[in-house]
Order: sequence, then structure tokens, then C-alpha cells
Amino acid sequence: MRTTNDRPLRLGRTIVLLIMLVSLSLGLVGLSATSKLDGAENWLAGVFAPVQKGFSEAGQNVGNFLAAVRDSQQLKAENDALKLQNQSLQEENAKLLDLQRQNDELRQELGFQKLRPDLINLPAAVVGHDPNGTSQTLLIDKGEAEGVRKDMAALSPSGYLVGQVTDVEAHRATVLLVIDANSKVPAKVQRTNADGVLEGQWQVGGRLSLKHIKQSQTAGEYVGKGDFVVTSGAGGAVPKGIIIGQVLSVDQLDIKQEQQADVYPPVDANTLDSVLINVGTK
Repeated sequence: MRTTNDRPLRLGRTIVLLIMLVSLSLGLVGLSATSKLDGAENWLAGVFAPVQKGFSEAGQNVGNFLAAVRDSQQLKAENDALKLQNQSLQEENAKLLDLQRQNDELRQELGFQKLRPDLINLPAAVVGHDPNGTSQTLLIDKGEAEGVRKDMAALSPSGYLVGQVTDVEAHRATVLLVIDANSKVPAKVQRTNADGVLEGQWQVGGRLSLKHIKQSQTAGEYVGKGDFVVTSGAGGAVPKGIIIGQVLSVDQLDIKQEQQADVYPPVDANTLDSVLINVGTK
């Protein structure tokens, strides 16, 4: 068993050995310059070559590792920069799409004004929908202070009837869409002038249904597939001649001596950013 007294002795031996190795190395360097110890130098080189190779490979591996770390950090930085750039491009693209949609709606409004110059319409932005999802309504940013009144017609920018005003506040109003089951609009078939009542069917899985159409007593039809359904103007709240939808199919109700038609609206009002409130005629 070694004691603590051996430690100074071992330390002294280590120091002596290091001094000898250093001296030997210096001597070999000097002799190498005079070419007197070529053989010994070659022998020592052969002995220490594996050690030197090991240190060299280890150094190279460390260098490769550090280079890989630097490359990884650079790639991460570049990836983060690309993510930021992509996010910025997506936001810019969304803004451009929104501007394009607004421009399209404006062009539609101008085109509709040319078709129906007799109508006075107030543009209103859509700011909300039914939060409960139990009815089909829009909330707009115009109200009584801007001239909006109950039962006024709400049109799409292209001039299709999408609903009627039901509730009015100072600077806001609620529009009940025509597809809601509580909506009933006096309408007629554009081709034949056959009268009916257009009722919403959203709560029962449909869109629109034109009901109470008098059955034809002749060979001609009062309503057929492809016919356009327009407002009749009955009651005076909604101007006549506004397109509401197009007939998809017709049912004959022999018991009531009436026809009933499934009607599809040409515009999805839930996708609109703005509507036109018809506040009067010229």
C-alpha cells in the first residue's frame, strides 16, 4: 500500500522524465540539422508517427465538428429569415386579395347602378354574423342615423336580393338573409309573371322555396327549371324586379292546385364584405 510519503518521490521522477524527454528532443533537433542522426530520427519518426496521426485525426474531427455546428447555426438563421419572409409575403398577399375583392365589389356596384339608376342605395360594410349560429343574419355598420329603416332591402354589390333589415340601431342594423326560415318575400317568375312567396329553407337543410304558385291551366308553364325569380314589389318594402335566385326544380301540388319550386340564390351572402341598402327610389 502506497503512502502519502511516496507522492513527492513520484512527482520528482515525473519531472526528471519530462526534462530528459525535452533534452532528448532538443538534441535530436540539433543533430538533425547536421544530418548525423538520420537513422535515429527516422526510427523515432516511425515510433511517434501513429501518435502524431492520432492527434492530427482528432484535431481534424474536432474541426469538422465545429464546422458542422457553425453550418447548423447558419442554416437555422437562414431558415428563420425565410420563415419571416414567407409570413410577410402571406400577409401582403392577403391584403392584395382583400383589395381585389373590394375593387370587384365596387365595379359590381357601379355596374348595378347603371342597370338600375332608379334605385338609391347606401353602401354598408358587413361587420358581423349571428354569434349563435341559429339564424342567417348580417350585422352592418349603417343604422338609423344614416337613413336605414326596418324592412329595407339588402342587396349584394352585384344587385341580387340577399335579405331585409329587421333591427335598427343608431349606427348599426341587422339584416335577415332570404335563406333564413323566418324570411318571406313576395316574388314572381320573371318569364311568366306568375306570383308566389319566396321562403327561406336554411334551418331545414335547403336554400329557398317559391311557394303558392298558381298551376297552369293551359299547355304553358307558370314556372320551369332555369327560370329566374325576382321581387314582385308587393307591399312596397322591396323594389320590384330584383333577382333573388334561379329555379332548380318544380313540384306539382295537385291537392292545393299549386306549384312549388326549389330556388338557388346566385350569391352566398355569408361571404360578402359589404351590401347595398336600398333606401329609396328616384
